[in-house]
Amino acid sequence: MHETTLFLNDVSSTKRMIRKLHNRDGVRFTFINKNNVTVRVINYGCIITDILVPDKDGNVADISLGYDNFAGYKSNPNYFGAICGRFGSRIARGKFTLDGKEYTLALNDAFSVPPSHLHGGNKGFNKVLWDATLEGNKLHLTYISHDGEEGYPGELTTTLIYQLTNDNQFILYYTATTTKATPINLLNHAYINLGGQTYFSSQLKDCVGKGGYTYKPFSAFCMEAMTYPDAINHCIMSEITSESFGKTKDGDQVTRYVFYNKKHNTTVKIIDYGCIITEILLPDKNGKIDDINLGHDDIQGYEERNRPYFGGVIGRYATRVANGKFSLDGKDYNITVNNGPNHLHGGNKGFTLVMWKSQVKGDKLELKYTSADGEEGFPGEVTTTVTYQLTADNELVLDYEATTTKPTPINLTNHAYFNLKNQLMQIRMSKSTENWIPTGNILPVEGSLRDLRKRGALEDRLDVDRGFTVHYNLGQPGVMKYAAKVDHPDSGRSVEVYTTEPGLQCYFSYETLHNDISCKGGVKYGQYSAFCLEAMHFPDSCNHDNFPSCILRPGETYKQTTKYKFAVDVL
Repeated sequence: MHETTLFLNDVSSTKRMIRKLHNRDGVRFTFINKNNVTVRVINYGCIITDILVPDKDGNVADISLGYDNFAGYKSNPNYFGAICGRFGSRIARGKFTLDGKEYTLALNDAFSVPPSHLHGGNKGFNKVLWDATLEGNKLHLTYISHDGEEGYPGELTTTLIYQLTNDNQFILYYTATTTKATPINLLNHAYINLGGQTYFSSQLKDCVGKGGYTYKPFSAFCMEAMTYPDAINHCIMSEITSESFGKTKDGDQVTRYVFYNKKHNTTVKIIDYGCIITEILLPDKNGKIDDINLGHDDIQGYEERNRPYFGGVIGRYATRVANGKFSLDGKDYNITVNNGPNHLHGGNKGFTLVMWKSQVKGDKLELKYTSADGEEGFPGEVTTTVTYQLTADNELVLDYEATTTKPTPINLTNHAYFNLKNQLMQIRMSKSTENWIPTGNILPVEGSLRDLRKRGALEDRLDVDRGFTVHYNLGQPGVMKYAAKVDHPDSGRSVEVYTTEPGLQCYFSYETLHNDISCKGGVKYGQYSAFCLEAMHFPDSCNHDNFPSCILRPGETYKQTTKYKFAVDVL
């Protein structure tokens, strides 16, 4: 037996040999801080054996349950003070399916019906020696769980760091890496008794612990931070598959990526041409699935007949730039004019009519496009990354990032067209810019058809001559905020928008849909057949100093997050 003491930042750490196990050292480490708080940990199961804390009168007591010797912790049916893993808490029936493969784990929980897997199995992480090192005032413990241990896939390397601070915080840091996809849920199972209280430990039945004391039910409490029990059988991860969507006129292979949310039975399809959302399949309250997104059936439709910009990412500059002109840092720029006298949605091709490089990263689809210096008249080479994710909460999340080699205006959005059928809309904003090319004035909506702060039918707000095209002022850029909600009472469907952008363009498909474009299933969409909720900066911001700045400079990163949350009010 030997003992070493280190004094580190007024917190002392000692280590003491407790016994040999499989020719390896079992060691107990002692932390003491300046407030006379002591915590002892052994490297067998990372078990916290003692927590000595003074009371208000200075009397020190051990507030943790446990054993006096190593033999007690070697059996430890109550997991006193131990790290539980790979999966803390229970997995029902000891079974789960991951990436299409079924796994069967050790069944070791006699209390549950039917029997379940508990706290990592027969040995788990609590009945093994961990490699231990002291680094400064922190204790690092590492354990490698081999592929197939207790039935789990993958070799898992877990590191736990213990630290006692002079603020009386005992901090646990967990990290883990794996060679295969595997469930993980780590926790510490310390039992605490602050002095006579009764709490939750109902399974302590005549357990003989420290000092020969017999612990009774309700003699301590546990507060175990973790993910949910049996989470592997209840977490809904959006599955991503891919399929061919044909070839462009230039011979580029187009891939369509399919997100599927099993819990909500929602499917979203996206292609790497223009980052276009081609389909959003959403059930109604009776379970009937419809595509609520306008678009085309094939790549030829999106190449040749996508004047409405169905589902595409718009850039470099969404909406209009007056007369296709702006000045920046004393230099005048003329950009593509493609909408009467104005520039619209990035120009003749913009970001919608180009191929993007795509790759799946976990549950996200990342798409990247580099716009050349001078493209459509804009200065600077701009590299843009758009990431799509369909979450377990049925949110379609769009994350945008962009960098540039020269100062340039940038205004990105997605131009999805939604149709929930006879929808009602509510928008949180109180002010708007004027239609199309703004004057620079931000006008109150109160008393006008544009006031949608209270839920109302869209059809009641239409201007016979101009439809409904309004840009709403959401407020501070860079802050996530609720923007709008559209719902369809008959189907129960709704979509909410949250964004970090300062504005929301609300457009009710007046100008671009005239029954003259053959679309999905040969249908020709008419006016007012869909709505767009386009989160962005204000139109023509580069020509209005009083608008939030849309200028991106070298060394900066443009960032935007917009979420479309789909829901169904089920019967």
